[in-house]
Amino acid sequence: MMAEITPLRTIRKNCIDCVGLASLVRECGGDKLLDKPCRFFPYRMGRGRPKLRVIRENCLWCMGDSPKAVKECPSKTCPFLPYRMGRNPKKAGMGGKIWAFRLRKPEKGISTSTAGNREKNHGREVCRPN
Repeated sequence: MMAEITPLRTIRKNCIDCVGLASLVRECGGDKLLDKPCRFFPYRMGRGRPKLRVIRENCLWCMGDSPKAVKECPSKTCPFLPYRMGRNPKKAGMGGKIWAFRLRKPEKGISTSTAGNREKNHGREVCRPN
């Protein structure tokens, strides 16, 4: 069974492709580039938790800072293709608008034990964790 391709593994694969061999990635000089350090340098060894914004910034750079060109990227072999929009397609529909839950009006008949966990915020009650 093939391992799931995560943003971190995608960055690692890109680093291996960039320097040529996995054994050379550790000695990568990406932190000493002329204009600015490589945005993937901290994650080159397959450690850390990169933000998808890092991949998005790389895709914008690659496509001449054009968001439209990134969206319509013609590459079929680029490892960043699933993450080019700054979102993880495997987490689509997860999470979402927490503020919608927190800013909803309380239900009638709320018990006094939970009322202590609520604060006023612009006329609405905001749920706070215990």
